[in-house]
Amino acid sequence: MALQLVGEENHNFPVWLSNLGASFRCRFQHTGEREDIDAAIRNQEAAVRLVPAQPGLLNNLGNSLLLYFEVTGDLTDIDNAISNQLRAVELVSENDSNLPSFLSNLGASYLTRFDFKGDLQDAKSAILCQQRAVKLFSEGHPNLPGLLNNLGSMLVAQFNHTGDLEDISNAIAHQQTAVQLTPAGHANLPGFLGNLGNSFEIRFRRSGCLEDIDSAISNQQVAIQLTPTDHSNLPTLLCSIGYSFVTRSRSTGDSMDIESAIAHQQRAVQLTPKSHATASSQFLSSLGLSFAFRFERTGDPDDIESAISYQQKAVELTPQSHSNLPLRLGDLGVALRIRFERFGDLVDIERAISNQQRAVNITPQGHAALPGQLANLSASFAARFMRTGALVDIERAIATQEQAIEYMPTGHIELPVHLNNLGNSFLNRFRIKSDLQDVESALANQERAVQLTPEGHPRLAAWYNNLGNSFRTRFWRTRELPDIARAISYHQRAVDLTAEGNVYLPMWLTCLGNSFGTRFEHTEDLRDIETAISHQQRAVDITPDGHAGLPLFLHNLADSFRLRFAISKDEQDILQAISVWRRAATQNVGHPSTRLDSARRWAMLSEEHNGPDTLEAFRVAIGLLSQVAGLEQTIHSRHKSLADMSDLTASATAAAFAHGALEDALAWLEQGRCIVWNQINQLRAPVDRLRAYHPSLAGRFLQVGRALEASAYRQQESTAISQAVTPQTITIQEETHAHVQFAGDWDRILAEIRAIPGFHDFLQPPNASYLLSRLPQEGPIVIFNIGQKRSDALALVSGCDTPLHVALENFSHEQVLGLSGTLRKYLRTRDIQRDDEDLEVDRSGHKVPPLGMQGSLYKVLGSLWANAVKPILDALGFSGLTSDRPRIWWCPTGPLAFLPLHAAGIFAKDRTARSSTCDFVVSSYTPSISSLLDKLNETPTDRRRHDNLLLVSQPETPGHSRLPGAKKETEALETMMSSHSIESRLLEGAAATASQVKEELITHNWVHFACHAVQDIAEPLNSGFHLHDGRLQLLEIMQERLSKTDHAFLSACQTSMGDEKLSDEAIHLAAGMLAAGYRGVVATMWSIQDKYGPEIATTFYSHLLEEGRSPTSEEGVSVTKLDGAGAGRALDFSTQKIRETLGDGERALLAWLPYVHFGV
Repeated sequence: MALQLVGEENHNFPVWLSNLGASFRCRFQHTGEREDIDAAIRNQEAAVRLVPAQPGLLNNLGNSLLLYFEVTGDLTDIDNAISNQLRAVELVSENDSNLPSFLSNLGASYLTRFDFKGDLQDAKSAILCQQRAVKLFSEGHPNLPGLLNNLGSMLVAQFNHTGDLEDISNAIAHQQTAVQLTPAGHANLPGFLGNLGNSFEIRFRRSGCLEDIDSAISNQQVAIQLTPTDHSNLPTLLCSIGYSFVTRSRSTGDSMDIESAIAHQQRAVQLTPKSHATASSQFLSSLGLSFAFRFERTGDPDDIESAISYQQKAVELTPQSHSNLPLRLGDLGVALRIRFERFGDLVDIERAISNQQRAVNITPQGHAALPGQLANLSASFAARFMRTGALVDIERAIATQEQAIEYMPTGHIELPVHLNNLGNSFLNRFRIKSDLQDVESALANQERAVQLTPEGHPRLAAWYNNLGNSFRTRFWRTRELPDIARAISYHQRAVDLTAEGNVYLPMWLTCLGNSFGTRFEHTEDLRDIETAISHQQRAVDITPDGHAGLPLFLHNLADSFRLRFAISKDEQDILQAISVWRRAATQNVGHPSTRLDSARRWAMLSEEHNGPDTLEAFRVAIGLLSQVAGLEQTIHSRHKSLADMSDLTASATAAAFAHGALEDALAWLEQGRCIVWNQINQLRAPVDRLRAYHPSLAGRFLQVGRALEASAYRQQESTAISQAVTPQTITIQEETHAHVQFAGDWDRILAEIRAIPGFHDFLQPPNASYLLSRLPQEGPIVIFNIGQKRSDALALVSGCDTPLHVALENFSHEQVLGLSGTLRKYLRTRDIQRDDEDLEVDRSGHKVPPLGMQGSLYKVLGSLWANAVKPILDALGFSGLTSDRPRIWWCPTGPLAFLPLHAAGIFAKDRTARSSTCDFVVSSYTPSISSLLDKLNETPTDRRRHDNLLLVSQPETPGHSRLPGAKKETEALETMMSSHSIESRLLEGAAATASQVKEELITHNWVHFACHAVQDIAEPLNSGFHLHDGRLQLLEIMQERLSKTDHAFLSACQTSMGDEKLSDEAIHLAAGMLAAGYRGVVATMWSIQDKYGPEIATTFYSHLLEEGRSPTSEEGVSVTKLDGAGAGRALDFSTQKIRETLGDGERALLAWLPYVHFGV
C-alpha cells in the first residue's frame, strides 16, 4: 500500500521495492508458497531495472533467484543468481561492510550450482568466496558464525566429490566453531547444528568411528528440537537425521534406529510442498533407502515395494542434468536388485543394471561416489549371473568390483563390503571355469574383508558365511578335511551372529547344512548328515512361501535325505526326499533350473522306488523345460540352457511307455523336443480367429511377438569388452532390458487371451488327441524314443484314435550310439584332405578317398533295418512290395537323428536277398509332428499362384574348392524351367551375396542352392551356405518370415546334419528353411559329391514337372507347375534312378544316401 502512494520518481523507491521483495522471500522461507517467491523476484527485478548498478539490489535479487532455483531446478535461475551476486561483489570496495555477506551469498550460489552440475570448479569458487568473507570479519562479528557454517558446507560438498579427508575434518572444525559462537535462541542455530550433524555422519561413512555417528544424531536431534514446526528447513533436518539413523543401524544392527529413520523421513516428505521438486526428490530417495534397508532385515514385501516406489519418484523429480541424478539412479538400482533377489523377476535385475550403468556413465571420473556406483553395478551383474549363468556377467562383476576397489581411498569403511563381493564373484567364476586360482582369490579377498570388519558389525555374519562357502568349494577340489572343517566353523559363526527373523538366516542355515552334508559325503559320519538335515529343515521352515530362494533350500534338504538313505537304508528317507523335491519342483518362483533339477530327481527317485507319482513328476519336469529355455533369453542362450537336458524327454517318455501311457508319451515327445523351433512358431502363430473376437488384443499379440522374436536373435555379449560401462554395453543392456520386458508382456497377453471363453488352450502344448485329429491321409508319421532303459516308436495313422506302439526290443540306446559312432567314423575317413587330383570333391570342400579307406556302411544300414525300420513297417502292414508305395514321415529323436532311416536295408549282392526302406515306402522326415501338421493343414490360398525358382550357384566360392558340378546343375535347371515356361532367376558367383539372396527369397516360392555349406560344430547357429561374400548363416535364415513359399532344394553338404549335443533341437539348415516358411526341403545329412549333384537335381525337377503337367485344355494349352506336394516322391524317384545306374556298392550308396526330404 505504501509503495502505491509513492511514485517511482522517489529516490528511495527502488530500495523499498527490493525490501518488499525480501519480505516476500522471508515469508516464502517459512510458508513455502510459490506465490511469495514469485512476488519477491518480480519486485526485486523491478528495483534492479530502476537502478542497475546498486550492489545491494543486485545481491538481494541474486538471493531470491537462488531460492527460486531450489524450487524450479531451472539452471537459468542459478546462473542469473550468480551473475547478479558476482556483479554486486565487483561493484563494492574491499572496505565495504557489505562485502563479506555478498561474498557469502555468492559462495552459496556457487555451491548450489555445484550440487546440481557437479562441476568441481564451482565448489572451489564457493570455498574461495567463503574463505575471503571469513577473513574480512573480525572475531565477535555477529555474521561470522554464518560464514563459518557456510564454509563448512562448501568443504563438505568438495569432500563428497574428491573424498579428501582433510576437507571433511576442516568442515567439522568450522561448523563446530559456528555453533560455539552462536548464542542460544538464535534463529540460525538449528541450521548450524543440522549441518554439523550431517558432516559427522559423512565422516563416519568414511572412518567408521561410532563417536562420529553418535555426534551426528545428537546434533541433529537438538537442531530439530529448536526448529519451529512450520519452518521450511524442518523437512531437511528430519530427512538428515533419518539418514543418520540408517547409517548407524547398518553399523550396529539396532532395529530401533531404522524405525526412527523411517518415521523422521516420512514426516519430512509430508511437510514438503510438491512444488519443491529438488527437496522432494532428496527426501523420497532417503525414505526409499530406509525402506529397502528394513526389507533386508524383515523381509516384509511391502517395504521393498515402498522403497522402489519412492526411489522411482525421486528419479522422476530429479532433473536430467542434476549432479544428484547418478545417486538417485544407483539407489533405485539397488532396490530393484534386492527385490529381484527376493522374488526372482528378471525384469527387476535388468532395470537395476540399466539404471546403475547409467549412473556410472554420468558420474565424473574421480568423483568420490564412483566406487560405490561401480560396486552396486557389480553386485547386480553378480545377481544376474546367479540366475542366467552367463560367463560375461561374472566377468563384468569381477572387473567392475576391482575397479571400484582401485578407486576407493585407503581405509574406507565400505572397503570390506567390496572385498567380500569381489570374493563372491571369484567363487562364482570358479564354478564355471574350474580354475582353482579363482577360489584362492575368493578366499584372499573374503579373509581380508573379515579382518577389516570389527566384531559386532552386522555385516560380519555375511562375511563369515561367504568365507565358509569358499572353503567348502576348495574342499571339493582338494578333499582336505581342514577346509571343510573351517567352512563349517565360519558358517556356524554366521548363524550364531544372526538374529531370529533376519531375512538372511535361512541362507546361512542352508549353507551350514550344505557343509555338514559335504563332510558326510567324505566321512559317512551319520552325525554330520543328521546335523545337515536339522539346519536345512530349519531354513525351509522359516522361509516364507513365494521366496525365490525356497526351491534351492528345499532342493538341498531333499538331497540330504537322499544321502542319509544311502547309509541308513531307511525307506522313510527316500519318501522324504521325494516329497521335498516335489515341493521344490512345484514352486511358482525361483530359478527354473533349480526347479527342473528337483523335478528330474523327484521323477528318477520315484521311478527307481516304484513311487505312484513318477508320471506326474516327469510331467512337471517336461513343463519346466520351456521355462529353463525361456523367451527372455536369446536363441543361443536357450540352446545352451537345453544342452544338459537332452536325456530328460527320453527318460520321461520311456517311463510313459513303461506305464502304458501312450498319449503322455506322444505329448511329451512333442513338448520336450524342438523347444526353440516351437517357440518361434508360437510367436508367428496366426490370429485370424482371435482377431474376429478381439482385434486389438490380436494386434498386441502380433506386435509383441515380433518384438520378442527380433530380440531373441541378438548376438551374445562378448566377454572381451573389458569395461562394464561403455556406449556399446549400455546399448546392449537396453536391448536386454527390452527383451525381458517383451517376454513379460507376452506372458501377460497369453494370460489375457486364455481368459477369453473358447481360448483357454491358446498356444498350449498340443495333446495327443489334437495331434491324432490332424494326421495326413498319404501315410503315417513315426516318432521314436531312444531311452536309456528302453526304445520305442509310435506310428500315427490317420483315422486311428490311438497311436500304434512298437516296442523296439533289440534296439538299445547303446546300440544306437554305436551305430551313430560307427557312421561318423566312417564319414570322417571321407573327410581326409588329400593332394590326389583324381579324387572326387564333395560340397563341403573335401576330397573323397578311395573305397579301401571306407568302413562298413552295410553293417550300419543292415542293423538299422533289422532292429528299427522293419519292425515298424511290419506293424503297419507295409511288408508287401507294391508299385504304389505309401508315404511315411520319420521323426527320429536323440542319437537316431543322425542315422539314415530312409536308406536302412540289406544291400546284398544277391538281389533276391535285398530289402530296404525305399522298397516299401517313400520316406520324408520332420523335426516335429506339430510343424509337419501345421504345414499340411495350410490352405491352398496361402501359396503363390505362379511358380518361380531362385537358383543360387557358387561354382568358385572365395576360400573354397571349385564346384564345377554346381554350374552345370543350375544351368541345366535354368534351361529346364524355361522350356516349361516357369520363371527362374540365377544368382551365380559374385551376384550371389548373402543380402541379395535374402532379398530374392522374398519374391520366389522355390529356391535351389548349389554351393558349399557347413554344419558349424562349435556354434550350430553359425551353420550356413558359403556365398560369394561370406556365410549366409542359419541364425539369419531363422529370422525370415517368408510367406507363400513352397519348396527349397539344398544341394549342398550337411544341410540337415544337426548338432550332436542338441540332437532333439534340430539345429540345421533344413529346419531353418522350414521355420522361415518353406513347406518342404530337400537337404543332405552329410557331405555330398559334386559329381552326382547335377544328375540328382535334374532328375528330381524333371519328375516333378512331369507330375505337375495339367491335361491339355480345349484351347490346346497345357500348364506345368512345380508342386511341392510331390517333392518327396520326386526325390525318391531321383535316388532310385541313380541307384539303378550305379548299383548298391558302398561308393554308389554314398551318391544318393545323404539326400533326404523334410516336410510336405
